[in-house]
Amino acid sequence: MAQKPSYEELEQRISDLESELLKYKGGISEDFKSVADQMLVGVYQYDLLSRKFTLLNKRCYEFFRFEEGGKEVVTTKSVLLHIHPKYRDKVRNASAESLAPGSDGGEVEYCLLREDGSERWMQDIWIVVRDNSGRPVAIQGMVRDDTERKQAEEALRESEEKYRRLVENALVGVYQVEKAGKFIMANKKMAEMFGYDSPESLISSVDSIANLYVRPEARTAIMQEIDAKGSVYGKTVELRKKDGEKFWIKYHTRALMEEEKTIYEGLMEDITESKRAEEERK
Repeated sequence: MAQKPSYEELEQRISDLESELLKYKGGISEDFKSVADQMLVGVYQYDLLSRKFTLLNKRCYEFFRFEEGGKEVVTTKSVLLHIHPKYRDKVRNASAESLAPGSDGGEVEYCLLREDGSERWMQDIWIVVRDNSGRPVAIQGMVRDDTERKQAEEALRESEEKYRRLVENALVGVYQVEKAGKFIMANKKMAEMFGYDSPESLISSVDSIANLYVRPEARTAIMQEIDAKGSVYGKTVELRKKDGEKFWIKYHTRALMEEEKTIYEGLMEDITESKRAEEERK
């Protein structure tokens, strides 16, 4: 049975493989190609003198192979032709800038059009190899398919936009405050309830939500209950508007951790009319 290589031998082996990739002239060993073919990202090397790819691992070939003249090929021309027209100039400019004196490499994101009509988002990062005179002679890079990440980002953006519209148009007050009571966020209805023209005006004018309570001890009791249970629902309390007018609200509040800080978010519903009707029935 062959003896397992030591840690030092493995470290040296990896170093040798990395050094081989940095050679812009000469062949690349089968060992390195084997390692590269097992990677989940595309790995390539492009010789600027011959204008040919001298290395394309399996993943990179899967990304960029296209049928041209009855054969599957990967060339800079074939790749560029399949980049979405909207992004071709962006790719050209990024490549040109990376070859300018003083540049070590570049990075660009673009949309690739596949032959089946699908679109894939690609993230391409590369370094420029230069000779002793500083002339660029090769490009070595890695490219990954970022489609799932882009789709997730877009889904998140759409979800956040829907949430924003929902909060803005809610018929109840929606808010977030710090532990000390300073408003972080409030919607339009919340501002209207307290007599302010806008959420921004409410947030900038009120030092602490505690100042809006008719009875300060009510705020203390609420905080103690939230700290003990994590949330409170369906409680009623009397608050004060900007002009001093008192009104009753029903609130639902919970504690959250954000960036290692405790914040409180909740809903407030003006129940003054129903409270008055209840008092009149007594």
